Amino acid sequence: MHFAKRLQRDAVQLWGDSYIAYKDLKKAIKQIEAENSGCLRSETEFARHLRTEMNKVSAKYTEQCTHLERLLKDLEEGTGPDCENARLRRVLNTVVIPLLNQLRGYVALNTTAVVKIVKKWNKTMRSKTGSSLDATAMLLGHKVVLGFNIGS
Repeated sequence: MHFAKRLQRDAVQLWGDSYIAYKDLKKAIKQIEAENSGCLRSETEFARHLRTEMNKVSAKYTEQCTHLERLLKDLEEGTGPDCENARLRRVLNTVVIPLLNQLRGYVALNTTAVVKIVKKWNKTMRSKTGSSLDATAMLLGHKVVLGFNIGS
């Protein structure tokens, strides 16, 4: 299965616009290749476009982590001797755990998208630009890859 289809299939529908625009990035590579503009400026523009997409992902991730932190804080404040264990378990099972699973999938899909699109860029353009992009270096600068830091 092509990754673009997997991304579309596995994406959380409500967050659809917050994923890496993988198809758009592939189109950009094809357009640059067709224009035969394999210069360093093209690589810089492509990397900027990719970073913009990554910033969008990081913003959504941060938003969802903040939401999750609020949920956990509300739960923590409601856990006194009078709090119902059944209610607490219900909130954890119906809200918190599903959101954590969605965030885990969100991180995995977007990280894979970055790695795959950089690999595609390097395969297509390395001979024209004489250089390549480093997916690992690009990913390490973004909060979404660094994992959860909830409650810190």
